[in-house]
Amino acid sequence: MSMNSLRKTHPMVLVAAVALTIFSLLGSAAISGLIPFAHSDSAEQALNENADQNMENTHDTRNSAAVPVAESQPAADVCPSCGTITAIRTVQQEGDGSGLGAIAGGVAGGVIGNQIGGGSGKKIMTVLGLGGGAYAGHTIEKKMNSTTVYQIDLRMQDGSQRTVTQYSAAGLSVGDAVKLQSGKITSA
Repeated sequence: MSMNSLRKTHPMVLVAAVALTIFSLLGSAAISGLIPFAHSDSAEQALNENADQNMENTHDTRNSAAVPVAESQPAADVCPSCGTITAIRTVQQEGDGSGLGAIAGGVAGGVIGNQIGGGSGKKIMTVLGLGGGAYAGHTIEKKMNSTTVYQIDLRMQDGSQRTVTQYSAAGLSVGDAVKLQSGKITSA
């Protein structure tokens, strides 16, 4: 037997290959949003909503006995399409993948996986590289094609809440009086 036929893959190379594969899969999962993470916007929004509710629930009790209670009548001047902006959030909307990212990632992953190991280990790493690379390439392509949209929360004059998604929030800010026409927000 020759010395080359007894040669085996060093265990550290296999450990490095497995670690690289796991790291790639975790990175792809984090980029694609499969691994959740905390948003400070949610906590801030919850605090703002609680503050708004507390402001609505507080009233002056000194004059409450002196004010007669009127029968509830529908307000004639309520505009059903008018409201006030209560929050504006920027949201990344994931794009579509055409398949080119998956193909390129699969080829790159397969080439890298083929460089690792020997015999059946080499075949296994090539297949793992193909799969991991294809997933990573597809995920990266979707992230590159993503767009920014704005979710705008409205408190309508009739008391209802609405959320409108638009591609632009230029000229709009929290507290602005607006009108909702054909699904788009315009200044009132």
